[in-house]
Amino acid sequence: MRGNGMGFGEQGQQTARDFAFHVCTICNAPVRMSYFVLLFFGYQVVMIGRSGGSDDILIWEVLQAFGQQLVLMATVLCHEFGHGNMARYLGGEISFILLWVFGGICFSTRARNDSTDNVKLLRDDLLVVAAGPTTHFVQAPVWGLVLWALFALIESQGQTGYRSAWDAFQQALNPLGGGVAFMPVWMSVGRWPALIWSLAGEAVQLNV
Repeated sequence: MRGNGMGFGEQGQQTARDFAFHVCTICNAPVRMSYFVLLFFGYQVVMIGRSGGSDDILIWEVLQAFGQQLVLMATVLCHEFGHGNMARYLGGEISFILLWVFGGICFSTRARNDSTDNVKLLRDDLLVVAAGPTTHFVQAPVWGLVLWALFALIESQGQTGYRSAWDAFQQALNPLGGGVAFMPVWMSVGRWPALIWSLAGEAVQLNV
């Protein structure tokens, strides 16, 4: 999501700062994370603990939840930098990027000497808005290559349950398919390769 002076005023930006903490700075853009992300992850861990199971299974499920959050945050960050970098290209600046539970907001500005031409302003706004979703056309193939590499590695030692990496990629692309199956990997080569395999599939699905 893109935020600017029109959609998110100073009050909105201040609220975003107050309920978030600084994570890092990337390419001179401060990145902040909402406290609700930590609360949501804590809730996930509690629910996993209540589900029961052996310690090994619980640890695996907690690591899977943590990995899913990392993949989601990385995907959102790339998306928001799409908005922000387009704003920079058009002469604006990135104030900061906010990561929250199910998405993010890139707070950016227009060029200081921005034109009063409404047509140009509308065109620039549309370019900034479109730049975020466009990043998924790059992210999905990149994660597809990761999935392909994992497929080749796992199949050399066990089995994934898919005839080809393309079959696995298609399954991951299906938003209603539940993602790639990881149990065949677990049974043939172990739980940790299954964890990485499941997260790669999740990353592909997030970019559909």
